[in-house]
Amino acid sequence: MLNTVFVAMYWESVRIEYQKHIGGGVEHGGH
Repeated sequence: MLNTVFVAMYWESVRIEYQKHIGGGVEHGGH
């Protein structure tokens, strides 16, 4: 079973990359 913290960090980085690829448009203005 995967480590929850690892999954959370991985998913966060994936989400950031996804937002960059869709043009960085949807959530502009900080984290």
